[in-house]
Amino acid sequence: MRIAHFSDIHVLDLTGVRPWAFANKRAVGGLNLLLSRAREYSQQVLARLVDDVNQQRPDHILVSGDISNLSLRAEFVRAREILDRLSLPPSEVTLVPGNHDCYTRSAKRRDDFSDVFAPYLRGDFVAGDRVEWPFLRIRGDLALVAINTAHPSLPLLAVGTVGERQRQAVARLLADERVADRFRLVMLHHPPHVANAHWHNRLTDSDKFVEMLSEAGAELLIHGHLHRTLRHQIESRHGQIPVVGVNSGSWLSPKDATRRARYNIYQIEGRQLVRIEQRSYHPDADAFIAD
Repeated sequence: MRIAHFSDIHVLDLTGVRPWAFANKRAVGGLNLLLSRAREYSQQVLARLVDDVNQQRPDHILVSGDISNLSLRAEFVRAREILDRLSLPPSEVTLVPGNHDCYTRSAKRRDDFSDVFAPYLRGDFVAGDRVEWPFLRIRGDLALVAINTAHPSLPLLAVGTVGERQRQAVARLLADERVADRFRLVMLHHPPHVANAHWHNRLTDSDKFVEMLSEAGAELLIHGHLHRTLRHQIESRHGQIPVVGVNSGSWLSPKDATRRARYNIYQIEGRQLVRIEQRSYHPDADAFIAD
């Protein structure tokens, strides 16, 4: 099974946005966009990423959050149009939100993310069309557990939290008899390792989350958030859990080529992760190429 994983595409769309929508944390985020951020996330690069993912013909696609910049509905609608260009249907594309997708308390109340992306967030064993966190999708030998770490935070903060209820639910899912003999892949936005983050963008309950995983076990954990290629592991009583962070999928940094847009393809055979292929955007070729 081949699984593509990209993250942090930060789609920007201000269509129909009223000025008062910025009378909150978005004022800081909007200023950041004007100064630099809007130029660093390229829609052209994102279009090339979608084309390249389609050419690689994965069996499943994972997107680990920060679909938007300011959690505006216009951004989610625009991002949905882009994701709908993927060759796989929503049942084979799984999303989790990032901190930018739950940027303000009003965005959390409205929950446009769940409304717009509902087909990409539908668990296998959830009645009706409700979106519940965490959720489980089983695809052949793959058991995918998707976790929501996104919640509103104060300006200049980008923290995330799993929470006690989700931790207990994830532990139950990882031990479920439908899951235990499959390749258990856990996806969230924020990295679980404190050393990779800072006080302002950390997973606030990382210790408790890692403790739970150490007991429950998994075959792979993936995340986004920090826009860097990261490789770590969590020791569990079932063996080591690889932890893989991926760059932004649309980043076009004029200053640092090592942080150019990237995404991963995981090759899974049975319960084994046998290969990770990293594909990076090369401006000269205007294409994603295997590293």
